[in-house]
Amino acid sequence: MPSQHEALVTTAPYTEPELQDVPTPQPAAGQILVKNLVAGIMPADWKVPAWGMWDDSYPMVLGFDGAGVVEEVGPDVTGFTEGDRVIFQGWRDEPGRAFNGSFQQLSFEEGVTIFSPMSTVAFSLYSHKPGTESLRMSPPWEDGRGKYAGKSIFISGGATQVGQFGTIVEEVKAIAGDLVDLSYDTVVEDDTIALATAAVKPRAQLVVSIHGKEELVTKLTKPKGIQWIIGRGLQSTEQNKGALSGLLPKLPGLIEEGVIKVRENPPQLDLVGAV
Repeated sequence: MPSQHEALVTTAPYTEPELQDVPTPQPAAGQILVKNLVAGIMPADWKVPAWGMWDDSYPMVLGFDGAGVVEEVGPDVTGFTEGDRVIFQGWRDEPGRAFNGSFQQLSFEEGVTIFSPMSTVAFSLYSHKPGTESLRMSPPWEDGRGKYAGKSIFISGGATQVGQFGTIVEEVKAIAGDLVDLSYDTVVEDDTIALATAAVKPRAQLVVSIHGKEELVTKLTKPKGIQWIIGRGLQSTEQNKGALSGLLPKLPGLIEEGVIKVRENPPQLDLVGAV
């Protein structure tokens, strides 16, 4: 096993990542070492340093999703053997504040798109663990399937211009029959927050998928009495740890059934070439 491997290291807030050699860790008790073959890329990967988040965690390797092969199994580990194909989520050690990401040693391309999108939605909508930021709806992998039939949701997935808001909101109303019951902003820019808020009914619900815009969200939602939360998708944090224990064993079956859909042929990026 090499003593080092290449990783994209972000050395400080508001800086670009740099390709560096970093020590290859040895798995401790209860841990496995994964050779990362594919890293997923999501908006939080650039927003964390660009917005100055987690300023006590630098230098760090970002990357919220990975897929690869188990290289080594630490003591007291059951259920994994060397050579297993796995997907995983990057994690932030608490209280050490170190972030251990997936932008390391770059098919697994479809699997790598699952974890953070799934966990962010599952935590924010369905977790019932005390302390988790969630709307506490009934999980579809338990007794909630079909419970919200007839309810409407608007998911904003891209930035728009302010002049388009009226048109988009009218299109939403035409499809849903009214403003929606739940709005989910996956981008969390000023434009999309305003659009997501405009599309939802008074006293309805809103989820924004990353923190950093709380002041604006509060300003826009308060006049309409909208309940809003932040979608926090890291499974390693104390408030989220164990909250999806009922989902994860059922995940393969849910994917096979099509309840959770894996993105086919996701766009690919040569990470080194993009540095």
